[in-house]
Amino acid sequence: MMEEANSQDNPEEKHMIADAIFDFHFEETCAAAGEGDVLQVLIYDMLLPIVDEVFSEVSVERGGYIEQLTIDLGRIDVAHFKADSRDRLRLALKSALEDQLPLLGTAYGVARKKQTLNPDLSVLESFLTKGHFPNNRMLEKGRTMDEILSAVLEGSPEVFTVFLRKMKQQPQRLKRLVYQSSEQSLEKLVLLLSPVNSERLLALVKALKRVLTDHPELTLSASTLQYDIWQTLLGFLLQENQGDQEKQGNIDTQHLMDYFIQKMTAGKKPLASDVVHVFRDLQLVAPDASDARARERDAAESRVFEALARLKRRLITAIQSGNAKNLRGIWQKVLRYHADLLKSIVLDEGRRIAVRRVLSRKLSDEMLGDIVTVIDPESRAF
Repeated sequence: MMEEANSQDNPEEKHMIADAIFDFHFEETCAAAGEGDVLQVLIYDMLLPIVDEVFSEVSVERGGYIEQLTIDLGRIDVAHFKADSRDRLRLALKSALEDQLPLLGTAYGVARKKQTLNPDLSVLESFLTKGHFPNNRMLEKGRTMDEILSAVLEGSPEVFTVFLRKMKQQPQRLKRLVYQSSEQSLEKLVLLLSPVNSERLLALVKALKRVLTDHPELTLSASTLQYDIWQTLLGFLLQENQGDQEKQGNIDTQHLMDYFIQKMTAGKKPLASDVVHVFRDLQLVAPDASDARARERDAAESRVFEALARLKRRLITAIQSGNAKNLRGIWQKVLRYHADLLKSIVLDEGRRIAVRRVLSRKLSDEMLGDIVTVIDPESRAF
């Protein structure tokens, strides 16, 4: 347990550690020789001064609160124990504290200190920040990250909201959150960040998945697409400070549409322009049940499916003729986003010997290797 606070009575007193635990493990031979007897001297004379030095070096001017800070120095050779333990402690502690500094802002620090400490909150924050747990014992056997998130949303929603807002500049943290959460938990996050607009936003998610996954010719991975949609929506809410009660209001539909278009289509998908029409024309965050709006939705969906049909014809022509020029500029995007479509065409057209001969003679070894990998991913190792 560590608590950092400025002292008004003594400006030089930069920090306070309420409790510190040093956990040492010795090999049996060392323990039998009485090495454990020198621990008190080791801790007070060598390690604590380094802890004090590092805290003073990275101490922030404002008050802050760290519930628990765990570091691991690893195995240290006894021959270099004194020097290595000092150096490792200094580096590990400084790195761990610097990771915590963004969380020591006034809003978070005050909320964190007032909040009844929630062990699940510490586990979740640590995982999202570092991508792993600081200590395997912190995660009970059989519990999932989604269960931990649910417990946090129930017990510490205000504090976690402040932590979430800091993710707008940390896309990797947001990605970890989305990939480890169930749809039910993600819906709760939307409600937490934007209670005023949550109903419309959840309707948006469902409508996007329906438009972009329900047609068999659309070969985007359903699971990947779902992650993209949720991450984009949460990213928008965090960027727009929609979780801030003072700034909440109705979301600007066009702004949200533009954000989705930018994040989900720019430079990534060969059908970007057609997907843009879907976002702009469907106006999914402002559903309109009128016949005119229904016709516009149908027309937008038709444009996407027509574009897919054009792509399919383009691939068939290239496979039949072996003319790779027809695929320049889109080959990598086809491999990434339309591998299933390419596989079905190659298997269908490749039944003919003439087509197989054309492919083997006219396509480069690299393209042939890509096609083989699409058909049989396990062949990538050969």
